[in-house]
Amino acid sequence: MTARRSRGGENHVSVALWVDEIGRPLAVEQVTATLFSLDADQGGAKTILEGPIPMVQSDQAHKYLAVFALPENTYNGSTLFVDQEAVLTADGTSLHLIETIWIDAPLDNQTMRVRF
Repeated sequence: MTARRSRGGENHVSVALWVDEIGRPLAVEQVTATLFSLDADQGGAKTILEGPIPMVQSDQAHKYLAVFALPENTYNGSTLFVDQEAVLTADGTSLHLIETIWIDAPLDNQTMRVRF
């Protein structure tokens, strides 16, 4: 699980590196990403915001990318998640990575406290 920070209304690039426990690349296919939130008011119910969308392979065979437009103002101060899913080519095993995104308030809504 990885954690990153972003702001509402921005584009967020989600990166998945499919490697084994010692860092060797894995051959995967059907790589998708789903942006979702967990609603604490409804017992942790999963709310899908976007996806699943296909992830694009980069110049490295084990590295995939997806871009999400994060909702503006709706989730400021909250945490969103990206479920990255792939199928292992060797035996068809389903693999999952979860990325955590902390949504900061827009810069024009933040207060800076400065002492001179």
